[in-house]
Amino acid sequence: MAIVHITLEQVEEEGITKINVEARRNDRYCFYESFTTEEKPVDVHLFTDKEISEEQAYKSVSVEVLTRLLEEIIGGKKIFAKKPNEIEEAIRFSLDLPIIKAFERIANIEFDYSKFKTLREFQVYYRNLMNK
Repeated sequence: MAIVHITLEQVEEEGITKINVEARRNDRYCFYESFTTEEKPVDVHLFTDKEISEEQAYKSVSVEVLTRLLEEIIGGKKIFAKKPNEIEEAIRFSLDLPIIKAFERIANIEFDYSKFKTLREFQVYYRNLMNK
């Protein structure tokens, strides 16, 4: 599963908007970029219920918002870009075994540690365990 997070930050003292884009695939960090623009790309509260309810994809609010953001990114200034190296990746997604073991003790359950090696695998394992 791929997830792209886009966040906007108003930097009031500088009069700019910072656009942050972070991508993940299967809970693994892929990249992070930041851009600045002097425009406020999106005022989401200005969209009406009619526009939000529009059934035609090309008239959707999502298309309008993403188009405006893309225009601002293209015309803006890229201020930061990062792709994780293997060490950062391992640190970011390593299991915190002492916390998991404490949770196991508090919840009075036993985990089969051979069933997971990453945080994502633990989440899936735990979800399946709770559904039984």
